[in-house]
Amino acid sequence: MKKTLLAAFFSIGLGLSLQPLCAQNSGQPPRNPETMAAKQTEQMATRLQLTEEQKAQALEINTRYAHQFMALREQGQPQRDAMMDLAKRQGEEMKAVLTEDQFAEYQKMRKENAKKMKGRRGGKGQPGGGNPEGGMEF
Repeated sequence: MKKTLLAAFFSIGLGLSLQPLCAQNSGQPPRNPETMAAKQTEQMATRLQLTEEQKAQALEINTRYAHQFMALREQGQPQRDAMMDLAKRQGEEMKAVLTEDQFAEYQKMRKENAKKMKGRRGGKGQPGGGNPEGGMEF
């Protein structure tokens, strides 16, 4: 389960790092970390039925980590280990904000996202494809 969780979190970071490339390919401008974090938080709020307090905390966490993922991306080739470490820390922080049931659903969301991203890359881990609206999907 730990490997699955780390793979899912890694895919989130990879998705954030490929976000500008995907947006560029779809003819839309790259999205900034705040916009991506806001969309991610809204999706979480809907699916996890977050309270207003949880939503505010999740937005802060998502925004902070979106900036960190984007900073890694801007350094050139994203470092897999660094991305996985960021994703792991983000998950640990989310676990402190969410209830046990919400966190279980959050983990499901991450796994689903990892599968979608793998499917977009043809299952070979190659960049490409993406959400035509330029956002991350869960």
